[in-house]
Amino acid sequence: MSCSRGIDEPKLSDYSLANHEIDKQPLASLMRAAPKKKNRNTRAGGRRNTGLREWHKNARKMAAEGAQSVRTALGRVRWLPEGEEAEWPRFTALVNTPGQGGAADALKQAMVDLADKLTSSASIVSTVHDELIVECASDTAEEVKALVETAMLDAVQNLFPGVRFEVETGICDSWAEK
Repeated sequence: MSCSRGIDEPKLSDYSLANHEIDKQPLASLMRAAPKKKNRNTRAGGRRNTGLREWHKNARKMAAEGAQSVRTALGRVRWLPEGEEAEWPRFTALVNTPGQGGAADALKQAMVDLADKLTSSASIVSTVHDELIVECASDTAEEVKALVETAMLDAVQNLFPGVRFEVETGICDSWAEK
């Protein structure tokens, strides 16, 4: 039996814009899902919130000034392309790396945390984007499902405190049912 689990992708703009400067840990969008609270980029009273606009403005400025690197939530460095012609790729990396890298950081942390907690009849067999696939015996599927859910939630909440996440877990007999 296989257990499959993905973290839904809340837009972490509320958290990131309130707690991080662009050159430290900018906007992080984590895996697939909807947050429990409104995204800062939603329309309110016909006006867009300016937080996301300012964040993008700062990223564009950093790209134009030749920023050399950007970091993920766990501090992994992505070196940025150099030169005037690389301004757009620098901008997109400044915007995307913290979110995509933050998602990868959370998944990696969940795998490390989960590895020691799985029974001998269960093992991590694959990851697919934001999902962790664990194979286990049918009689331990519910227990393993709970372990996977806890490990993934703990990992993402430790990286992005104060942001609510929803997760989707499932038990299936084959990967085709996923």
